[in-house]
Amino acid sequence: MQSYWLVGAGFLITVLLAIGVVAGLLVNEQDLEEDIPEYAVQQFLKAVSKQDYEEIHSLLSNKFENCSVEDLVSEGVEISRMVRDQRVTLEHTQYVEGVAIVRVRITEFSSDGPFGSSENSQEQAYSLRKEWGLWKFTKLPWPYYSCGYSSPMTLPVLPSTPIPERPQGHGR
Repeated sequence: MQSYWLVGAGFLITVLLAIGVVAGLLVNEQDLEEDIPEYAVQQFLKAVSKQDYEEIHSLLSNKFENCSVEDLVSEGVEISRMVRDQRVTLEHTQYVEGVAIVRVRITEFSSDGPFGSSENSQEQAYSLRKEWGLWKFTKLPWPYYSCGYSSPMTLPVLPSTPIPERPQGHGR
């Protein structure tokens, strides 16, 4: 009889936990105040998920003059899909000499695998500085890792090494 109570309590706890997880996932995001660096990060991630490359480009610092909208488009399709499938939560913001470092936690959920669903989290940091009154990214923000650096790589010319001839009588 006592085992039935344990099974029932375990089932109830499992149901409550599942409801909590679903409720947590369905919580709507709220827009932040426009004059803070966290807002720029939020707008950037929204633009990435919507593939709004003009908006992404407008949030980059002027120092990214070699990074064009076309460069962002060429990387963007896979990046957009990846960001849409993840949950991003604000961790904290630190200010260092006029630069805001905004840290977020990115959590990816997957339902495949032999043991059911799982999640993987990582932290990312965004670096922003005010330019003309607007917060702009001073380092290329995750999930982009390159932009506007498409110049061909020049390889050094190495001296050629002669290939020795195969001695006769060996091989074919």
